[in-house]
Amino acid sequence: MDRNNFESKTIDLQTTNEIEGKVEAVFSVFNEIDSDGDVVLPNSIKSGYGDAGVAMVWAHDWKKPIGRGEIVQDGSKAVFKGQFIMDTQEGRDAYATVKAMGDLQQWSFGYEVMDSENGTFQKDGYSTEARYLKELKVWEVSPVLVGANQNTYTVGVKEKSESNSGLTLADESDELLTNLSALLKRFKELTALRLKKEKTLS
Repeated sequence: MDRNNFESKTIDLQTTNEIEGKVEAVFSVFNEIDSDGDVVLPNSIKSGYGDAGVAMVWAHDWKKPIGRGEIVQDGSKAVFKGQFIMDTQEGRDAYATVKAMGDLQQWSFGYEVMDSENGTFQKDGYSTEARYLKELKVWEVSPVLVGANQNTYTVGVKEKSESNSGLTLADESDELLTNLSALLKRFKELTALRLKKEKTLS
C-alpha cells in the first residue's frame, strides 16, 4: 500500500464490558456527510488485510499495535468488533488511557480510497459539494487525542467482567436501576453541554 494515499477519519465508538479488553465500535455511518465533506456508501468498506481482520493502533502510529478485530456491516453502518492486546504493555497502557480519558477520548480510522466520485449531497434543504466514497480499504482504527469529528466519544470500558454473586435478586435490581439512572443523568449532562457548544450528538 502507498502510504501517500493513506487517509484517516474519526469514528463513533461504543464499547462492551463483557470480556476484558473487548471493544465494539460503530466507526462509519453510511449515506451521511461528515466534517471532511465525505459520504461513505453502503458496502464500500473492506479490510486491507482481507479475511484476517483489521488492526488497532495507537494514534495512527503503525509502530504501536494495540489490538485487532473484524469489520461487520449492515445497510446503515460499519462496526469494528475487536479487543485490546492485554498481553502486551502497549495494549494495557492504551486500554488504561482510554478508560481514564473517558468523555475526552476521541477515535479515528485509517483508510485508503480505492474508488470515489464527486457530487452534491442534499438533505433537509441543505446542499453541499461532497466526495462519495465507493470503495475503501480500512487498515486500522485508532484512539486519538483530537479527531476530525468532535462528536466521537467512548461510551465505557471495563477491565474485566464482574460478578454480582452474593447479591439477592432484589439487590441486583436496585443496583442496576441506580447505575441506569446515573447513566441517563450523564447522557443528559453531555447533551446539554454539546447543545451549549452548538454541537450534536453522533
